[in-house]
Amino acid sequence: MYFFEQENRLTAKQRNETITIEPWGTNALRVRATQNADFSGCSIALSPVKSSAEITIGSHDAVIRNGKISCTVHDTGWMEFYSGERLIFKEYYRD
Repeated sequence: MYFFEQENRLTAKQRNETITIEPWGTNALRVRATQNADFSGCSIALSPVKSSAEITIGSHDAVIRNGKISCTVHDTGWMEFYSGERLIFKEYYRD
């Protein structure tokens, strides 16, 4: 798995799967995943309000932070969401 930052969003890729996480409003993140070649440009269900995020990419994980919320993506297949320092959700995303 490899991570990269592009246009204020964090992207993780492995084999045919792509996950992208981007800031979306105050203290919010938008998470999308696909096995297609790319994401559709359609976002009609979301408000158009975006904000900027702090993204840190390490050798085995990456972190995106938008206000009080953050998400750590590990190359082991786990995503952890935090509100401040408190873990609020943990999900295994590998197929």
